[in-house]
Amino acid sequence: MRPSTSPSTSITKIFLPVVLALSLISCGGGGSSGSPGTSGTSSGTSTGGTSRNLLFATDIAHGAIGKFATLNPAPGTSFSGDVISGMHWIYPTISYDAKTDQLYAISLDSSNPTSTGRVIAFGNASTMSANSTPSRNITPVGYNITTSLGKFYLDKKNDTLYVIASSIPLLCGLGCSDALLVFNHASSLNGNVKPDRVINLTITTDAINQSTVNQSIEYFTIDSSRSLLYLSLNGMIFVYPNIDTANGRIKYSRFFSVTTYDTDIALDEARDRLYSVNTSAGLTVVNGASTASGKVPLGRLRFTTVDNNSDNTQFVTFDPQNDRLYIGAYTKAYIINQASTIGTQNPPTAAVGIIAPEGISIGGFAFP
Repeated sequence: MRPSTSPSTSITKIFLPVVLALSLISCGGGGSSGSPGTSGTSSGTSTGGTSRNLLFATDIAHGAIGKFATLNPAPGTSFSGDVISGMHWIYPTISYDAKTDQLYAISLDSSNPTSTGRVIAFGNASTMSANSTPSRNITPVGYNITTSLGKFYLDKKNDTLYVIASSIPLLCGLGCSDALLVFNHASSLNGNVKPDRVINLTITTDAINQSTVNQSIEYFTIDSSRSLLYLSLNGMIFVYPNIDTANGRIKYSRFFSVTTYDTDIALDEARDRLYSVNTSAGLTVVNGASTASGKVPLGRLRFTTVDNNSDNTQFVTFDPQNDRLYIGAYTKAYIINQASTIGTQNPPTAAVGIIAPEGISIGGFAFP
């Protein structure tokens, strides 16, 4: 499912008059340090930049990325600046590796929504501006990245990139399916690259009335410390073990229910908590995610709009270093500090941290 770029309801907004200038970075175009190669490797990692106290956010409606000079923008902070429109479509997920000062994203090859995409990486991300272009492009060999897919996960500790893609029909015939591609040494890859592993996730359960299939993948996250992959599907979370070595077709080990339909999930590995969002149900919290099974106790945090009609919470990103949640909700983003207290007797206030003009759709966030 391609993420929506406009809210289902109109929202009357009241915000504090705090404005933070923000630059928007185009996600189309070629590399600034040469054209992509075909060997699959490059020594173009960067250690440039002076500050790592940065926050990045996607505007999926315009194929743009915003850069903030603080990790914790104040309530009412404006997603402002020159909105670069007409660029290639960008997926909401982004990831920042402060050690190499590189920002990862996925963008389509053209503005046509049926075109294929690639992983792009910006070197010297801490000093990037509106004119910056990707320094590396990673194009999977034998697979397409499309608008219905495009989710990825960067394991910064192990320099490993997990990317959702689909098999190219001419190469797989009638056996095409979504796959999770795994690339080692992510920080040095460039050009057309063959994945080191290809994982096909299968599901067999009466809960969704399906036989064993190669499952379509949209929303997933990884617990790298426990080597678990969490896949969200139809309000359930399916858990796959040994993801750090898995290859070929694998089956989930268990599943647990969350909501009727989740639009994104995130994980707090240290506290073993899983967060999921739904555009009409707000934020859901599952404690003990690594062992959860079946029906589990849920914590919830609603994001009530003025008309009490819709939460519009579409994407969620968790910052483990600061116990902070970022939630993209179309023209605004909720920033929640002390996220680990959600579900207790004294939950934190869900402040509206970032606001944006109508037409902008805030997606995912990235941070050191």
